[in-house]
Amino acid sequence: MLTMPHPLIAIGVSSWNFDDWRGVFYPEKMARADYLAFYASAFDTVEVNTSFYALPKPATLINWVENTPPGFTFALKAPRQITHEKRLHDCESETLALLDAIRSLGEAAAPAFLQFPPDFTRQQFGRTLASYLDWLAPRLDGVRMAVEVRAVDLMTPTFATFLAERGLALVLVDREGTPDLFDTWEEARQQDAAPDFTFIRWIGDDR
Repeated sequence: MLTMPHPLIAIGVSSWNFDDWRGVFYPEKMARADYLAFYASAFDTVEVNTSFYALPKPATLINWVENTPPGFTFALKAPRQITHEKRLHDCESETLALLDAIRSLGEAAAPAFLQFPPDFTRQQFGRTLASYLDWLAPRLDGVRMAVEVRAVDLMTPTFATFLAERGLALVLVDREGTPDLFDTWEEARQQDAAPDFTFIRWIGDDR
């Protein structure tokens, strides 16, 4: 029988460590150490936002994989040193460490993502971003990576195609005030090098 390593559609949220879920989703008396296994019984994937502050140690990643069923995946968020602090300048070592962390997850690695702040605009950082992604693309070597931008001047068909040509995905964000990029990304995916996945984040209107 033919089996697929990951489901066609994987659904998850931005963490499993929500104490206010206790008594609502998690059993009232469940220990925090048991949250992940319980979460993985209901969802297919999860974003790892803690990696934005510090990459998890290899032993931690292995422990996560061992405590979740086959097919469950983890989407690491790129460290803030890359996207917010260094803003892509002299961050090769941090990027390579991120790629190593993703690879250590094996088949439990969901697409990771680089999330840039709203003031990271094409006008100010366009050349830096293009140079960085050109450097990154040949180093992915099987790692699935997506890019989330918050600046409207980067939410364009041109940028979506630029990513797809380099095997990177554009994160589609459903957020108030954000352009609808679903059709734009589907058109960009016609590029020969385009990744075989779509990354969608439903964020809402902050209410």
